Amino acid sequence: MPHPPQQVRERADQKGCPDQGHLFVVWSRLTLTRLCTALDHGVWPRRGPRPGLGRPPLSLAGCSLPCSSSSTTSRPNEVPASRRASLLIISDLYALIGSLNVVSVRPGPRTGLRLHRYYMIRGMGVSASNQIQDLPLQWRSAPRRWGHPLHSLCSYFAMFPPQLAHFFIDWLTQPGESVYDPFSGRGTVPLEAVLQGRRGYGSDANPLAVVLSQAKTRVPSKRTLLKRLADLEDSYSPRSVSIANEPANIAMLYSDETLRQLVWLKERLDRTNDTDCFWVATILGMLHANHNKTGPRGFSISMPNTFAMAPGYVAKYIKEHGLVKPEVDVFAMLRTRLERLELPTAKLEGGKTWVHDATAPSPSWLVQRRPKLIFTSPPYLQVIKYGKYNWVRLWFLDETSSDVDKRLMASASLTRYLEFMKSVAANLKHTVAEDGYVCFVIGDVRRGDDDLNLAQAVWDEVLQGQGWHLHGIIADEIPQDRKVSRIWKNNSGRATKVDRLLLLSPTPQKLPDVVPPSWAQKLSFANARS
Repeated sequence: MPHPPQQVRERADQKGCPDQGHLFVVWSRLTLTRLCTALDHGVWPRRGPRPGLGRPPLSLAGCSLPCSSSSTTSRPNEVPASRRASLLIISDLYALIGSLNVVSVRPGPRTGLRLHRYYMIRGMGVSASNQIQDLPLQWRSAPRRWGHPLHSLCSYFAMFPPQLAHFFIDWLTQPGESVYDPFSGRGTVPLEAVLQGRRGYGSDANPLAVVLSQAKTRVPSKRTLLKRLADLEDSYSPRSVSIANEPANIAMLYSDETLRQLVWLKERLDRTNDTDCFWVATILGMLHANHNKTGPRGFSISMPNTFAMAPGYVAKYIKEHGLVKPEVDVFAMLRTRLERLELPTAKLEGGKTWVHDATAPSPSWLVQRRPKLIFTSPPYLQVIKYGKYNWVRLWFLDETSSDVDKRLMASASLTRYLEFMKSVAANLKHTVAEDGYVCFVIGDVRRGDDDLNLAQAVWDEVLQGQGWHLHGIIADEIPQDRKVSRIWKNNSGRATKVDRLLLLSPTPQKLPDVVPPSWAQKLSFANARS
């Protein structure tokens, strides 16, 4: 049984490990129990100058650790045999010690054993009461399907769970304060803010994301939505709608009558109107979906709901499997969908959403409001092409995937990515309240055979130099069965199963006490402020 973090810290103190600045080398694939064994039987390594990237503090040649090769040879600058057991090796780094920060380090030329990755750990001085590295237990303890039904209005790539946003909004803000997400995606953060009585703001350079987020911050009443849908249906005339000029890639997905209804709605819904925007967002979430035993859940042939595979692949799959376009009534399916969303009885204007490039300065009105919390997940390092995999939804918005991808950050260059984050972070520091918080959710990225701790790179190369105060880097391991990329099996791309949360403040301040949320409580728009 692994020792809890507090017991590990006590053992470290008993063995003479300094509280601050002490360096350890750690390697993956061993348990926390072996860490305690090393603390019990090892001798702490000699202290030396702080190494830089590419230069490990100690050579690992010949270290006699469990599951490793052994040698009695000792060369200059290597670890003596009596000290080798103090090279600590663990698997779940975030569970090690609440007051430690995990820093990715590249193997150096003097490393004797071949390590796919290893880390330095150094003390951060976070109080034991906060136990910041144990925070994932708070949102991971929530039921998997927890959250308001409106969260599922439309799926989206790289979306974090509402439990995560809920926890940080509840912990770091008070009712009436503002919460902002500059990469709002499907609008998880703004919606959770609204549901908890905060003002929810979201922006994105992706027009698809803006539509989805707006539908969750300016929510029409159910009555208004049904009336608008009835008016559209009453005025619909199949003979007045031509589908002859619709792209073949779109026509292959829908029956002729279904496509006519979609084109009719596409031409008449105005996204600048809150009611129409909500209907657009609802349609986007149903444009394609897998079929179940009872029939179609969306308007198209059976295909994934979260994204659309390349048109050529879809066409080939339809032909090889003999898929038949379903005959569905779009208006009837929209009414059925609306019944499941638990909408407010009166229109709710709980925030605002707008098109915005996060590298540009924030709007002056937002800077004046000074959001108490900015919670966001920036694009990862060349992981997802949002336009490419949303070509069907972008058709409904009169956008093209190539145009959208040109507007969004997608680069394999770490240098370019860090420059991008430098601009983003500088703008947010002028936007967040002086006593507020910023939390970046950044996933590790696979680079060849290694995993890059991208969050740590952002802190080391960008945020630290801008004068941010770091409360901690929290590792959150994502269950594999909850990742969208699981469907690709062995070709799941560059994203890994570890997200890291960079919790920052513009100035040093103490974190509030953590009060575990009650996941049994069901949120509704009754608590929202218009």
